[in-house]
Amino acid sequence: GGGNAVPVKVRFSGNANGTVAYESLADVWNTWYNNYKNVKFPRLIVRFEDLLYRPEEVIRASCRCAGGDFLPDKKGKTFQYVTSSAKGATGAHSGASGLESA
Repeated sequence: GGGNAVPVKVRFSGNANGTVAYESLADVWNTWYNNYKNVKFPRLIVRFEDLLYRPEEVIRASCRCAGGDFLPDKKGKTFQYVTSSAKGATGAHSGASGLESA
């Protein structure tokens, strides 16, 4: 605290003139996320970090929130972690880490 705010200009394609002025980076952040928070319809916001570190818990809670059930597959499994790299092991992604080795 105690510092002065630094004005920030942000350029994006959704604005007619392309530039919006904000009081600070915190103002950019607050304005951006308040647009998601202050809506008049039901929504579910899931943080990527929660999905990454607690996937089963987040998926189960999301299903309950939407009125669904988290049912087992034909083998009786209710959740399965894919531990290999999604990018494969060849080309530019050879040696990429998966869930367990990251």
